[in-house]
Amino acid sequence: MTMSDNEKISLVDSPTSSRSVTETVNGSHQFVIQGYSLAKGMGIGKHIASDSFTVGGYQWAVYFYPDGKNPEDNSTYVSLFIALTSEGSDVRALFELTLVDQSGKEKHKVHSHFYRALESGPYTLKYRGSMWGYKRFYRRALLETSDYLKDDCLKINCTVGVVVSATHCPRLHSIQVPKSDIGSNFGMLLENMEGSDVIFNVAGDIFHAHKLVLSARSHVFRSSFFGQEGDNHEIVITDMEPRVFKAMLHFIYRDELNEDELATSCPSNDSCLTDTLLAKLLAAADEYDLCRLKRMCESLICKDISVNSVGRILALADTYHAMELKAISLRFASENLAGVKIEVPEIDGRAQPDEFVDWLSTVERIFDLKDIPVKYKVKLVAIKLRKYASLWWDHVKKKQAQEGRSRVETWEKMRKLLKEKFLPINFHQEACLEYHNLSQRTDTVEDFIGEFVRLKMRCGADEEKEQLQVECFEMFKCLYQADPKSPRLLFNLENVSDNPHARPIAPMQGYILHFWSQSVWEDVSPDFVIGLPRTQRQKDSIMAVVDQLSKMAHFIPCANTYDASQVARLYFSEIVRLHGVPKSLTSDWDVKFIGHFWRTLWKRLGSQLHFSSAHQSDGQTEVTNRSLGNLLRSLVGNGPRRRDTVLPQAEFAYNRSTHRSTGQSPFLLFMIKQMHQLVRDQIINNNIVYQRHANVHRKRVVFKEGDLVWIHLSKDRFPAGRGGKLRPRADGPFKIIKRINDITYKVDLPGHYQVSATFNVADLSPFLPEDDSFDSRRSPFEEGENDADPVYAGQGADPPDSVA
Repeated sequence: MTMSDNEKISLVDSPTSSRSVTETVNGSHQFVIQGYSLAKGMGIGKHIASDSFTVGGYQWAVYFYPDGKNPEDNSTYVSLFIALTSEGSDVRALFELTLVDQSGKEKHKVHSHFYRALESGPYTLKYRGSMWGYKRFYRRALLETSDYLKDDCLKINCTVGVVVSATHCPRLHSIQVPKSDIGSNFGMLLENMEGSDVIFNVAGDIFHAHKLVLSARSHVFRSSFFGQEGDNHEIVITDMEPRVFKAMLHFIYRDELNEDELATSCPSNDSCLTDTLLAKLLAAADEYDLCRLKRMCESLICKDISVNSVGRILALADTYHAMELKAISLRFASENLAGVKIEVPEIDGRAQPDEFVDWLSTVERIFDLKDIPVKYKVKLVAIKLRKYASLWWDHVKKKQAQEGRSRVETWEKMRKLLKEKFLPINFHQEACLEYHNLSQRTDTVEDFIGEFVRLKMRCGADEEKEQLQVECFEMFKCLYQADPKSPRLLFNLENVSDNPHARPIAPMQGYILHFWSQSVWEDVSPDFVIGLPRTQRQKDSIMAVVDQLSKMAHFIPCANTYDASQVARLYFSEIVRLHGVPKSLTSDWDVKFIGHFWRTLWKRLGSQLHFSSAHQSDGQTEVTNRSLGNLLRSLVGNGPRRRDTVLPQAEFAYNRSTHRSTGQSPFLLFMIKQMHQLVRDQIINNNIVYQRHANVHRKRVVFKEGDLVWIHLSKDRFPAGRGGKLRPRADGPFKIIKRINDITYKVDLPGHYQVSATFNVADLSPFLPEDDSFDSRRSPFEEGENDADPVYAGQGADPPDSVA
């Protein structure tokens, strides 16, 4: 079978075509030089550089030489160049430099390469640092008398056109597919609110949405809607602005950003970058795990990276886990080290041990990054010491001068002195102890693993990988742990051992209502709930303030690092503004409450301070704290780091419930003053009944003045280092010098203990030696002929540990 000639011709491919296009990608930058007269005389060959700007994928900068680039032009001309500041080879580009006429006559001085492209072609820059420009750009004498210089200011416009080439191969046939309209369709669903089944209350603004749409875009919403029991038709969000939430909903439904709103919220300078809508939208994307939204925000923020903003952008990227933005910021900073402002952070000497260690590591990294000479390191760190650290450093220098010793001139020696002063001696031991006692508790798996890795690195643990994994898994919560929301009950209790409490010592003393408590919020008791997971607002504690008469309470989020002045400021802003200054405050012996500032403040305000003699505050506040813990556990669910957002709900629930001692709710007592006397009588009667029932199971121990007793070494009262797992649990014997009441005694305590000499009877045990062989030193830590531990077998006195 053969083909005809016509058939053979028909098998020839049809002709094709292509088109090569060479064009320029143009960009402009204005460089303003203020203080021209001050720049003169900086030296031949030294320049003032503009901020880097991007054109055609390359970084560029304008270099202005006020004293000329070469020695022969020093007294006659100024020089002006455009430089390639990023990596690149054989970059072909066209340039234009314009000296702006500031008189308004538009008589600009223009040097352009664009119009000579046909004659000489584009200029080729071979490598990073290559420049194009003019050594004799303009005569200095003419420049200083011209309209180009106004108010000691110059303005220079720079235009760069990077040459790019591309080859286009058009197809003969194509069908145009329209863009997807699913975003607009879902957007109409959001605008019409048709079928909405959830309401968001964001700072008073109401937003209607659809659970299925939100759950499909974010697993955080899915867990919130379908992972918890109960009706969650309306959700209150307190940690986000309405405009940010609106922009996030716009993305979720339309899969795009609202460019108009973003344009109106652009900052006028880099200093307020974190306050922009874009930065807050990045934070929202991180909170609700919207990966595409986060990447879009990163892309837009990346365009604003400069030597002035890279530090803030890097901090923003690190805070909200924007890895791409962080990598680009680090790469930009490494390529522009000369212009990036990176300074040694300040320290005031009051930082926590972990923060101090981080500060030392940061200083070391800055030294490596900036290649600081050895002779400048000590001086650079010294000028960053503030407050207490600065006073300490001055004292060290004076002491060395008085003793005739040489000054501290090396960073290694200064670092050693800093560690000896601001890092506790047992820092490493405490880290190892915390590492071995670590457990998951209420943390999520991710937070727990992060804490496990942090403590492991801080302790320097070098176990094998398999051993570390086993240790980590052993610290997880037990599989058979009841969920408080689960309807199931677990009955296999055969492994639970009985561990009865020791019989309480001393009869219970009822709480005394002061005689002036005739009205609410006149007698109050503050206390702190500490050791909670850190929230997104960096709060890890709660200050609970309870009114002794009405039992009404306020729960205020705070940080464990607050000092007395910060606690006072918080108390005035949250309590005094609502209820006025109290007549008395009853608290425990917390350092915040026994300091000079706190005592002087309330003395001048006319309030009396009362302190409990026990190691804890009054029982009422402790019961309130336990109730608060139960409320928070039921409200936070799987999000313990959002604890501060549900505190108002917990406070309302507590004040709304009926209190057992008053028989009424705190809200009712606070609003109806006629019931105050009845409530006062009810509290006194209930205290008497409760005291009588509690004392049935307690034994009475009374000491006389002159008796010898042991004191128990509790770690929350005695300084670090005196107590420990392998050290004696008690110290003494010491003499009773004063009996305050049946449960409070004053002990003849040596001054080096640096604690109050007043003890609760629960912290005292009788000393009863029967013969002279017993070790009767005042303290086991004192020098003696025999420092061995006494043998208690056969002795008349019980060992300290047995009476704990």
